[in-house]
Amino acid sequence: MLRKIDKNLWVLCAGLIIGGGLGLFSNIFLRENGGIGGARSLGVLENGVGSPAANFELEATSGKTIQLSDMEGKPVLLNFWATWCGPCQVEMPLIEEYYERYGPNLEVLAINYDEPIGEIQPYVKKLRLTFPVLLDPGGKTADLYQVIGFPTSYFIDREGFVRGVYVGILSKKVIEDHLKKIGVGE
Repeated sequence: MLRKIDKNLWVLCAGLIIGGGLGLFSNIFLRENGGIGGARSLGVLENGVGSPAANFELEATSGKTIQLSDMEGKPVLLNFWATWCGPCQVEMPLIEEYYERYGPNLEVLAINYDEPIGEIQPYVKKLRLTFPVLLDPGGKTADLYQVIGFPTSYFIDREGFVRGVYVGILSKKVIEDHLKKIGVGE
């Protein structure tokens, strides 16, 4: 009986030590990076706030090939998402609402993470999305932008610089605040 209690005590202590270490690490990391789901600067990351947005070329569900550089001179909301992502499903109608509201003064590019077109098209049709939905086979563009979770949105100004990054579900306030940073809805 004593050995069983000792073993359980050791497991409990080890769990507390490991959990405490992870908690300390995540607390320091999150404090330095603006928290989970918050607007944050990516600091030293290549595509962080203030950095030029990396160009890419992807095929849209329409069959058309689109490059980020095609959007030169226009503000862009770049949204990384997946059909299996519940928060992505929640925010897509809001993104569509702002795309319709600001029309030619805002480009939206929704980059789907590594799913076949057959899974994406019914989703796009069901939500009546009118902005371009791009295919990212293998997640190479998501890797280029160092996406760590879905949804992730990049707000790019007319000059092609990243002015905001948001990880998590966009709310009206968050999207409006970030759109102002890129000259939309002022």
